Amino acid sequence: MYHNFNYDDILAMEKRKIIKLILFAVVLCLCSPCFPQSEAASETFDSPIGYMAKSMVIPGLGEFYLDKPKNGKFFFVTDAVLWLFLIENLYIRNTSELHFKSLAATHAGIDLFRKDDQFFVDIGNYDSIYDYNEDRQRERQTDALYIIDSSDPMSINYYWKWDSTSSRKKFRNTRIKRDRAKKIINFTIGGMVLNRLLSMIDAAYLFRVNKAEKNISLSPDVDFQNESISIKFSWNF
Repeated sequence: MYHNFNYDDILAMEKRKIIKLILFAVVLCLCSPCFPQSEAASETFDSPIGYMAKSMVIPGLGEFYLDKPKNGKFFFVTDAVLWLFLIENLYIRNTSELHFKSLAATHAGIDLFRKDDQFFVDIGNYDSIYDYNEDRQRERQTDALYIIDSSDPMSINYYWKWDSTSSRKKFRNTRIKRDRAKKIINFTIGGMVLNRLLSMIDAAYLFRVNKAEKNISLSPDVDFQNESISIKFSWNF
C-alpha cells in the first residue's frame, strides 16, 4: 500500500526527475543559435522547409540562420520562459499529488489502489464515508453512494474517516494545488506548440523575403562621357 513508502524518499526521486529535465533544457540552450554558425552549415537545407524544421526543434533557430537575430531571440526567449513554467509546474503537480495521497493514506485510512480523481474530490469534501453517503441520500443521488459490503472486498477499499477536519482541509488544498498545476501545464504545452508554429511561419516568411532581396539588385551607372548618372534595376526570376 502507498503509506508503506517514505514520502521524503519519493519526494527526493521527484526532485531528481526535475533536475534531469532541467539538464535537458540546458542542453537545448547549448544547442541554440547563440553560437556562430558556419556558412556551409547555414546553407544546409536551404529551403523554407529546412528553416521551418529548425524553428520547430528550437523556436528562433531558423530566424538566426536567416540572419534575423531579433526575431530569433523573441521566439527563443519565449520558449525558454515556457520551459521554466513547465518544469516548475511539473514539480508542483508531482509533489502535490504525492503529498495529498500520503495525507489520505495516513490521516483517513485510504486504500489508494485504483482510485480515480472523483474519489479524491469526494473525500476532500466530507469527513467520512458516512457523512458523504448521508448527503447523497438527502439529495436522492443513490447512484453516487459508496456502498460498503463486508462480502465485497473492493467496496471496503472505499472506506474513509479523517482523523481531523484540519487534515481533510490540508488534503483538499493540496489536491487543488495539484489540479491548478495540471491546468497550467496544459496551457504551457499549448503555448510551446503555438510558439513553434509561429516561429516556423516567421522563418518561412523571412526565407521568402531574403530570397526576393537576393534576386533584386540596384546598381549605379556613371557615364563620365555624357556626365550622367543612372540607376540600374535588375530582377532575377
